[in-house]
Amino acid sequence: MTLGEAKRKIMIELDESGETNALENIGDYRAKLPDIFNTVVKELAMFCKPVEKMVDITIENGYCEKPKDCYVVKGLYKDKARKVFDLIGNRIIADDGEYKMLYEALPDNIDDNTDDDYEFEIDVDCQEAMIHGVCAQICINDEPALYQIYFERYNLAIANINDKLNKSNKLKFVGGVNL
Repeated sequence: MTLGEAKRKIMIELDESGETNALENIGDYRAKLPDIFNTVVKELAMFCKPVEKMVDITIENGYCEKPKDCYVVKGLYKDKARKVFDLIGNRIIADDGEYKMLYEALPDNIDDNTDDDYEFEIDVDCQEAMIHGVCAQICINDEPALYQIYFERYNLAIANINDKLNKSNKLKFVGGVNL
């Protein structure tokens, strides 16, 4: 989903709510969107489905700095083998050399200058939850009844995503062992 598509979906949600205050405050809501998108998207990436990236890094003098968007380092690899490393602050400590690093990244920041063609990095499932989360945050002060509705939808979407993730990681044994 692009930023422009997300904005349209949010405006449609607010328009279809029928709340007159929501429609009167739409200009104010648009000004808040970049900060709200950043909050909701980062929350979804950190607590629901992370954005994973693999980058080439070079360790010199025993360390290198983590990428600025790095939230969690998941592994350091050389010749497809996992390598031992330590983290101290923003530094990755390991033997000198070229590595591939797998990490969970914070999504790009969205600001007033972000193009409407910008594609969200978060998973497609999370993008739909994002719409409800942004609507909830927009309504938090001015429309408490709408906030409650959107916040419940947001939490339900997150619960569904987490349930789906948990179901896909389960192993079921049928039968038993004959002795």
